[in-house]
Amino acid sequence: MGRKRRSRSPSSSGSGSDSQSGSSDDRKRKSSKKKQKSSSERRHRSPSSSSSVSDDARRRKRHSSEDSDGAKAEERKRRKEEKLAEKIRRKKEERRQKETPEQRAARKAASKQTGTAARFGYSNDSNPFGDSNLEEQFTWRKKLDKEGTDPAAVTKKQLRDAHQAKLEEIEKVRKRREESEKEKEEFERLKAEEARLREQQQYGDWQRKEEEFHLHQAKTRSKIRLIEGRERPIDMVAKNLLIFGEAPAGPGVGGGIHYSSGRELDTSSLEIELREPYRLCEGLSVAELEELAADVRAYQEMEDAQEGANRAFWAALGVVCADELARAQEAAGIVPAAAGLHKNVRGDVAALLEGRDAARLEELREQVDGRVQRGEGDVDYWAAVSQQLRAHAARAALRALHEAMLQRQLERLEALREERARRRAEAIELGEPLPEDLQPAAAAAAGDGGGAAAAAADRDASDAALALEVAERGKGLEDLEDAMGLGDEVDTSGTTYWWNDKYRPRKPRYFNRVKTGYDWNKYNQSHYDHDNPPPKTVQGYKFNVFYPDLLDRSVTPQFKLEPSDHPDMAIIRFTAGPPYEDIAFKIVNREWEYARKRGFRCVFERGVLSLFFNFKRHRYRK
Repeated sequence: MGRKRRSRSPSSSGSGSDSQSGSSDDRKRKSSKKKQKSSSERRHRSPSSSSSVSDDARRRKRHSSEDSDGAKAEERKRRKEEKLAEKIRRKKEERRQKETPEQRAARKAASKQTGTAARFGYSNDSNPFGDSNLEEQFTWRKKLDKEGTDPAAVTKKQLRDAHQAKLEEIEKVRKRREESEKEKEEFERLKAEEARLREQQQYGDWQRKEEEFHLHQAKTRSKIRLIEGRERPIDMVAKNLLIFGEAPAGPGVGGGIHYSSGRELDTSSLEIELREPYRLCEGLSVAELEELAADVRAYQEMEDAQEGANRAFWAALGVVCADELARAQEAAGIVPAAAGLHKNVRGDVAALLEGRDAARLEELREQVDGRVQRGEGDVDYWAAVSQQLRAHAARAALRALHEAMLQRQLERLEALREERARRRAEAIELGEPLPEDLQPAAAAAAGDGGGAAAAAADRDASDAALALEVAERGKGLEDLEDAMGLGDEVDTSGTTYWWNDKYRPRKPRYFNRVKTGYDWNKYNQSHYDHDNPPPKTVQGYKFNVFYPDLLDRSVTPQFKLEPSDHPDMAIIRFTAGPPYEDIAFKIVNREWEYARKRGFRCVFERGVLSLFFNFKRHRYRK
């Protein structure tokens, strides 16, 4: 109220507006002066200088634009990386917020182990060193103290270099280990290959030995049946082979005669078969021929597997058996007659081929087979003729083998007789007594007790008679000579001879063994070893006494012990009924083991008394 309002006068307002307008006028004057100055400068410049200035300006402008573009690209890349890092950081932050400290520690440990395992193949949990702190840095403080090095003075670069050197060394060790493992695998592979080849060779030996065993068993069975008088057709066919031993064929078949060793069944009581093997197949029934053919095939397979010396014999015999079986089946009406060759014509063909050697028959068969293959003439007829030629060639081969076997036996007997004559002449010339094997009464005094001399004498006499017969047959007929037939023989069946008695008194045959071995008592263990063993001692006996012809089979043969003239020896006597005499042996006088598990056996079966026993062993006890 008391204040007075100040009012502006027109003069004051006008002065303010005048000052504002004056400042604007000053700015306009300055800009106009600058423009005039620049224009005047341009007017005073030369044309060359103006062009260079313009080029520099354009260049600067271009460079500035390029720099601005590169800066913009770098800026965009930086911003993109920042966004990605920010995104990863946010994800990690979210994961950290969600997981517990234990989970975080386990995750870090797993990540660290995964990295180490990826590089070296080892981790704290799985390494060949058993180190659970494998990923932690190891500082060998004692070594650093000994070297006078301060662990704090080691720079990071030195640590990195040492770490890199260790990594390179570990890589080299790993490569060497891998190479060593590869070499070991290759060695194991070669070792397995050698073992496989060795096993294959050993299996071949086992197979060969098994075939040898089966062949030996088959021959042993035949020998036993022949000795006991219950022979089968296969035994009669193989009789000479069993007596003479392994016998490859003669002319046309190849080989020679080899005689059996001594550790075989005694076949000295068997008579030599003079008939050819194929003659034994004639007259057999269909069942007997089938059985014989099966046995021949078995022998043939075993001989082929062993590459034995009698392969040609069994092959030829198999052909003959097949031919005889076919004829028997046709005669019995089991199978129809073969086409191409009538039975009447077959006899003429057989008569034409009889007596020819195997080589000529094989040559004829090859010619006939050629005609059959070319289809010339009657094919069925020539095929039947080829079969007949094959069968007759097999018969000729068997005949050649049989003659060679007998001829070889004759040569052996001649050599034996010459040797005995020479020894007898030397003994007489020197005035010395004749040896036991050269005395005529030695064989008779020994009887049939199973001794080697008696058996050899009997067999030599039989062989000598056979040799004379073979030699006489081989001479042939001279002029004005003819063979005598059965009609010229006079019947003398009414005459009785003293040797007709089959059950004349005789000693039984036997096959005994002595069991010996080493007694490793305290003394022998102290003074001997396996390189220098102690003397062998008798540990037991095995007696096999044969009584095939007992008159009273209800009476069992017995044995008993008798004192000897020496206290360390005893006499064991075997007693049976007629026609066998007692037989005794001297044995060691010691206490027997009667337990079955200790090897005791006393059995009489199939005409054989078997007595096996071992002596007791007394062991020292404190």
